[in-house]
Amino acid sequence: MSTFTDLDLPKTLDTSTADIIEDFFVPVLARATRYDRGVGFFSSGWLRVTARGMVKFAANGGRARWVTSPILSEADWEALQAGQAARDDSVLRAALTRNIDDLAQMLAKETLSALAGG
Repeated sequence: MSTFTDLDLPKTLDTSTADIIEDFFVPVLARATRYDRGVGFFSSGWLRVTARGMVKFAANGGRARWVTSPILSEADWEALQAGQAARDDSVLRAALTRNIDDLAQMLAKETLSALAGG
């Protein structure tokens, strides 16, 4: 695995003109094995837009910790609870692992489709 110093990251990112997801989060998460962040608001939508980096993060055995507002959507709360339960349930853990693998394959297919103009 490469290090962060191998990345050609800009010294600063102006979020009014740069795409912070593509220019920072995706490449950094793709190489990370740990991610700690405090945020005032969290939504699973963030995971969707950073999916390419998060898939590699998960494949690297990455561990993430978020400190967030306690205000979460019901679906996000249930997903977090399922992840917690997977720590002690090998069947659930295997299913979540398959979902990560499926996500990686789907993302690759959709990316190629988008490049093809479809």
